[in-house]
Amino acid sequence: MRFQTLYEGRAIFAVLLLLAAIGGWLGWGWLVVLAALLIVFCINFFRDPDRVAPAGEDVVVAAADGIRS
Repeated sequence: MRFQTLYEGRAIFAVLLLLAAIGGWLGWGWLVVLAALLIVFCINFFRDPDRVAPAGEDVVVAAADGIRS
């Protein structure tokens, strides 16, 4: 995974971390759990896995092939 892709979502991560901090400060456990789940979702959403293109001259590789590696 490249850090650059996660960097693009930095504003979202900042808001979610702020929500988790406020929830922890106020004692709202549900807000901390919700923010943590959304952070995990965003990490998965902004991931950029390394992919190996198949060899061959007549092969077409889509930019988003939907294969999870």
